[in-house]
Amino acid sequence: MLHIPPTYRNLVLAILSWLCTLIIIAFSLSLSFFTPSYRPFNPSDPAISYPYQTNSTVPTWALFIISTFAPAFIIFVRIALYPALPFTKKGWDHVAIRTRIVWLHQSLLGLAASLAITLLLIDGLKNILGKPRPDFISRCGLVDDWDNGDYYAGPTKNLISVRACTAPYGKHELKDGFRAFPSGHAGLSFAGMGYLAGWLRRWFFPPHVSRTGSITGSVNGSSTGSVAASPMHEIENPSLSNLEAATRNLPRARPASQKGFWGWALLLLPMSLASWCAATRYSDFRHAGFDILAGCLIGAGGALLGWKVVGKRAGRGGWRAVVTDGYVGWTREGPRDGDVKMEERKRSDDEGPVVTGGAVTREGPVV
Repeated sequence: MLHIPPTYRNLVLAILSWLCTLIIIAFSLSLSFFTPSYRPFNPSDPAISYPYQTNSTVPTWALFIISTFAPAFIIFVRIALYPALPFTKKGWDHVAIRTRIVWLHQSLLGLAASLAITLLLIDGLKNILGKPRPDFISRCGLVDDWDNGDYYAGPTKNLISVRACTAPYGKHELKDGFRAFPSGHAGLSFAGMGYLAGWLRRWFFPPHVSRTGSITGSVNGSSTGSVAASPMHEIENPSLSNLEAATRNLPRARPASQKGFWGWALLLLPMSLASWCAATRYSDFRHAGFDILAGCLIGAGGALLGWKVVGKRAGRGGWRAVVTDGYVGWTREGPRDGDVKMEERKRSDDEGPVVTGGAVTREGPVV
């Protein structure tokens, strides 16, 4: 049986994952060139009689920055630059570099998956449903004799067809006038910023360690409330035996955002930006309130799926307890899924644990 080294197998899987994600994104974007469903409309309906705004508050290029570039840039800076890479006598720690590359790949792939899922659902629904926008009558530009009976779309005179439109702003804007539900700006902004908020929570907030030695947070995705640990006053010397005694039963927990107001502010900033972007679509007469709400829910769902399926794997192993000068602290662990084998670090068995700044830890790299 052909044996494929784990490194090459993981590389092939990574390439295939990116390829599938990019294909979904490209297909979703191509849906905007298809003709949506032309629903009959009531020319006297005030809900679609708002004026057409030539310039949007959040144009397409700004939406790209909010939903894609800004989250990707923040993720890259956090993983690549902070904290500093460990430096040894032989140069930069190659295992730490490879570990960060894996984390960056998984984090960005999760972001791309969130956007791909959201794009596919939103663009598909837009074309299938063909709901008129609030400014549709302005985009349509009705002919003067639209009520002479030639343009009626039903047995009554309330509904007329798109044949009564002159498209004063162009055929593209007329087609886009039938893409009200759901809101693409709301969906993409919540997909990108929602994913970023979850990522920041994971990477910036370790579990809370109380002064009595109890640990609160979430363990393996479930709330634990309080987990008993060794009393801190008993940990006086950061030796290996003390470390093992103190951390044997400590959880490898996902971080809990218990850093006070600044911690919550860091999480709320991305969601506030996404909410502002979604709200501008209402003030620009591009969408009704229900369209925006549906887009927000789809985007949040896409962000959750991208995070759970892909992005959550980045930095697998969570936070690990370390002992420093008699106190229990937390540090990031490397991945445990075989992407980067920590045993590749050139260290003999008799070297013992890694000692860095008074902290004793059994695993690395400490990044």
